Amino acid sequence: MSEWKYVAFTDGLWDILRLRQAPWYDPSINRLTDHGNEPPIEEDLQARYYTAWDDNYLYLGAEVKDNVNDITDPQHEPKRWYYKDAICWFIEAPREETAKKFGVGDNAFCFVIDASKPPYGAWWS
Repeated sequence: MSEWKYVAFTDGLWDILRLRQAPWYDPSINRLTDHGNEPPIEEDLQARYYTAWDDNYLYLGAEVKDNVNDITDPQHEPKRWYYKDAICWFIEAPREETAKKFGVGDNAFCFVIDASKPPYGAWWS
């Protein structure tokens, strides 16, 4: 990523405070884990996302700071990747007005932040 991040698109630093201000944030469906004894929320999770492209490839990258890397789930199933620390890019082409529902042209590129790279740890939908 060091070769291209300075020419990539980024919309700045994301943290939990900014996330809660996003128009799509809904606390009943957007799960944020609190382990108890957490640092202030602005220190708990921060990320900067990068997106770039050339004639052959789409590049996705992120720099993430988190106090705990959650990669366990007491009810583990591969489809429950979202109960672990993960990062996703949601891309619509063409853009639709129904933002909360997947449809034709919607893509999600998701990666569980697990150094062991389990088979369920990356997916594209």
